[in-house]
Amino acid sequence: MVSLTVSIAHTPWDAQRRAWITDIRRHWHEARVVSDWDRAGCWPTVRRAWLDAGRGTHHMVMADDMLPVPSCRRLLLGALEAKPDVCLSPFCMKRCTLEAVAAGKHWATSPDAVYGGATVLPTAWVAEWLSWDRAHLKPDYPHDDVRLAIWLVQTGRCVWYTAPSLFEHAGAAVGLHPNRNRVATILADGAPIDWARGLTDPVHSPGKGRSLDPKAWKV
Repeated sequence: MVSLTVSIAHTPWDAQRRAWITDIRRHWHEARVVSDWDRAGCWPTVRRAWLDAGRGTHHMVMADDMLPVPSCRRLLLGALEAKPDVCLSPFCMKRCTLEAVAAGKHWATSPDAVYGGATVLPTAWVAEWLSWDRAHLKPDYPHDDVRLAIWLVQTGRCVWYTAPSLFEHAGAAVGLHPNRNRVATILADGAPIDWARGLTDPVHSPGKGRSLDPKAWKV
């Protein structure tokens, strides 16, 4: 049986993000909030959130501007029961999730298109990833999602997306890089999902080449 711990990477000086935290914790009341009071930036805060992994079989790190769909907890735990041994992304902006649902499937994959908004890993993977990251990647490289993408490629893993997405990017139009198009391609409405559909033949999407960024690597 799967169990999930949750940490939220939080920008505490932003009033809107504080309000979103309240909304998130209506679904995940036990979620731990990891606040960037020192303004250290994205990766140091997200790294702390991953280090916060608890005793569950899985740990999710999410941004403070990602809002869960109705019944998100039930749907996500169901997805993890069906596919527990992967990097799972319950948020996706790629067309592959739309194509999966259109084909009667509920899964899609990609080699390296990780979305930092909400990501779930088996808890047993977290220490392995962070240790590898510390050994191979620059400590000041800011992009947490690219860091994870690099590790997945290097270890022969990939990303699995739920189709449809279980979180929406409420902060798409605000923040450092506002873009109203950075939202889920297709969003769950809270209805039950049969996660067996597409489990053995998910829709495959090409990688984004994010794992090839030479700026991330130590010399």
